[in-house]
Amino acid sequence: MSDIRSQSKLKKILVDGARELEIELSEKQAKQFLTYLGILQDWNKRMNLTSLKDPKEIIITHFLDSLTILKAIDIKEISAIDIGTGAGFPGIPLKILRPEISLSLLDSSRKRIEFLEYLSKSLKLKGLEIIWGRAEEYGRKEGYREGYDIVLARALARLDILVELGIPFLKIRGLFIVQKGEKLKEELEEARKAIEILGGELKGIISLRLPFSRKLRKLVIIEKILETPDRLPRRSGIPQKRPLK
Repeated sequence: MSDIRSQSKLKKILVDGARELEIELSEKQAKQFLTYLGILQDWNKRMNLTSLKDPKEIIITHFLDSLTILKAIDIKEISAIDIGTGAGFPGIPLKILRPEISLSLLDSSRKRIEFLEYLSKSLKLKGLEIIWGRAEEYGRKEGYREGYDIVLARALARLDILVELGIPFLKIRGLFIVQKGEKLKEELEEARKAIEILGGELKGIISLRLPFSRKLRKLVIIEKILETPDRLPRRSGIPQKRPLK
């Protein structure tokens, strides 16, 4: 009985939190999120997928935080790639909410890829590609370079590094949406030149607080207006060592 009460409480946190973000979850979607939670907690005992142990904190900090992307754009029938996705954030929560999107998840860890493949089958997700590799490599590959309407990134690296990893994947007029915390001002100043070099333009920043939390989330929205120079992205490891200036 206690487990049933616990599941009911977690479902209420999830549904109420989504509603605070002006998102209505169906019964099926709520069930998928709770299945996701259970699988994440189980696998997290064997490998480091998240430092969070409290299921409520996972719902707020990972699931609801991922859904804040919808404050920047109501993604529907588009193609998107989540680079450095880790345990699937923000890509999988968005796929649960918008199953019609064509989504690629990219990560450099083979173990995380195994987790994502298991998760995808368990949630019965369609139109989902899971890629083991690095953004620097796939951003130069035909079929991936300039192949997406939306690129997503969350807590992956500093902005001046992220733009070199993300913008090459975008079609012209596509959007790169980066989730950042409160300390954005300095990162943004350092990234302005890199954004311009890569063919991007800063379109805006959306600030909001997560449901049930004091944490401030900032969404950086960059539009690709020009083709990325052929020499970019540079080979693996170089953007991190020598960000574009």
